[in-house]
Amino acid sequence: MGRLRRFLGLEAEPPPVSRSAFPNPGGPLAIPTPDTLIGLRSGELRALGTSAAFRCVSMIADTVAGLSWQAWSATETEIVPDQPSILRRPDPFAPTSDTLRRLVGELLTTGNAYAYLTAPDRSGRPTVAIPVPSSEVESRWNDKRQRREYRWRGGDELEPYREILPIHYLDIPGHDRGLGPIQSARWIFEGALLADQQASEMFRSGVPDGVLSHPGRLTEDEAEALRAQWVGRSATGQRRGTAVLQGGMTYEPISWSAADLQFVEQRQMSSTEIARLFGVPAPLISAPVPGSSSLTYRNLESVRAEYVMLAIQPITDRLEAAFGELLPSTQRVRFRLSDALRADSRTRFDVYQIGISTGVLTVNEARELEGLPPRPGGGDVLSTPVREADDGATAVGEEA
Repeated sequence: MGRLRRFLGLEAEPPPVSRSAFPNPGGPLAIPTPDTLIGLRSGELRALGTSAAFRCVSMIADTVAGLSWQAWSATETEIVPDQPSILRRPDPFAPTSDTLRRLVGELLTTGNAYAYLTAPDRSGRPTVAIPVPSSEVESRWNDKRQRREYRWRGGDELEPYREILPIHYLDIPGHDRGLGPIQSARWIFEGALLADQQASEMFRSGVPDGVLSHPGRLTEDEAEALRAQWVGRSATGQRRGTAVLQGGMTYEPISWSAADLQFVEQRQMSSTEIARLFGVPAPLISAPVPGSSSLTYRNLESVRAEYVMLAIQPITDRLEAAFGELLPSTQRVRFRLSDALRADSRTRFDVYQIGISTGVLTVNEARELEGLPPRPGGGDVLSTPVREADDGATAVGEEA
């Protein structure tokens, strides 16, 4: 109870400890200044300043937060009737979707996510998991480099899966922390941020409207007087109309295309690279697809399936493994990934009809997938299809 009282602010806490998650803390993105609200350092926050990175992180976090998860039997043959409270509401101070969103956001941006575990049940298993900023968690190998030691806010060592829940994006042997997309390819995010910065500076500083050319050689004062006269004419509202130039002078306007000012090609390439890092299909964030002139070269169903396989399933696998350690050995955690693959209404009902007619689904199971109440009177009975053998006799094991 002492740790829970300190977490709730009922007891004094030691000052927070900040450790960089980057392999090279001296890099441009590795400014070790923790954000006490969401636990992201300045480097990760800067990386999220790119539209592609922000969209990928928020989309993956929202998708995982919208999935349902259950505790299954170890053989995965049935759902546990009485779901553990650690899955029903891990954080008593926030909805389950917010808890998952915070964990996934930390995992994608810092490469690590941590939850403070407390309120153990009679068997000693924690029933509460409250996400904490990864910048406040100190992770290091013990003296013999046999296991990691975790400390939160400089406190006592916490026992993994009893007092703290560690989740790592890419766990490299010998490293204190996990490695995430932002840390593994900082140069991509730095290039994207630099392109945005250069475009902003160009807009802010401005470029000349054009160039006045004189056939002769002008002194500095004469050139300045001529420039002031031209600018003054434009400033007095005489921009429209016909300008008269004398003495062989010419005027050449300077035109800048959108590609010149916004570095469109470079930014598009950066968006595609960032999407690839997070496993998000480029069309989902409106990024160009290499070797294709159209973003619709694949149908939506295949793009969604690729998104779930490459971006969502790696995250849910890590969450399942981590939270599975908090359950009895006879139980496992499983996300229902079919929620993310939900097709349009016509396709879903065609699938239900095939499933019911072939005896794969019952009517009530199909209704449950649509969020409808069960139908009484035979709704739970599987339909057994009748298949006639070649000689006209009913096949073995099937109804006549």
